[in-house]
Amino acid sequence: MTAILVVLTITLFLAIDLWRTRAQRHAAAEATNGLAPAFDADGFVLPQGLFLGSGHTWARLESDGSIVVGVDELASRLFGRADRLQVAAKGTQLTRHDAALVAHRGGKNLAFAAPVEGRVTAVNLETLQHPGRVFDKPYDDGWLLRLQPRRLAHELARLRVGDDAHEWLRHEVKRVGDFVSRHVPDQAIGASMADGGVPVCNMLDRLDASGWEQFEQEFLLGS
Repeated sequence: MTAILVVLTITLFLAIDLWRTRAQRHAAAEATNGLAPAFDADGFVLPQGLFLGSGHTWARLESDGSIVVGVDELASRLFGRADRLQVAAKGTQLTRHDAALVAHRGGKNLAFAAPVEGRVTAVNLETLQHPGRVFDKPYDDGWLLRLQPRRLAHELARLRVGDDAHEWLRHEVKRVGDFVSRHVPDQAIGASMADGGVPVCNMLDRLDASGWEQFEQEFLLGS
């Protein structure tokens, strides 16, 4: 009887240990997949494990070496809820500064550069059918493309992650504020952004056609 109790006790301890191990792995996987917030930069939360490109697109490394791509929250708020999205077709070979996607709203559009060089291996059709996902869940269901990089380590080294991404995002909020102050008659709006205020949704609607083009080149394609 004692032997049976010992075996049962050991089995119970092993089961508990296995459960803890699985829970820890699950938590680590969620963090890697960008489900846990890493920091809050002036109201913009960036999940852990995400890399930021200079054109306000993010990149998430997958276990197979591919890269999932989307638009960061700052850009999605400034643009607002898109009416339509266009993305590079599966099989397209993208280089840096190539337009990986174009967002359309109210007769205006913005092109976003690919954060890494690589071949498009998948497109999120659900997001294309429901473009509001980019606004509602930019780091989750709102992903757009999957790329297979030519040189993974080289490409990731070009991106920002962790504290570097944090500081860059803070800097970009101020830079956007300065840009709006120069292009929008209502100077108080741009000034509040430059002083650390969170940009309001659809802020780019205040720009004229020339301002849209300059914003796209300065913040999204020419960085």
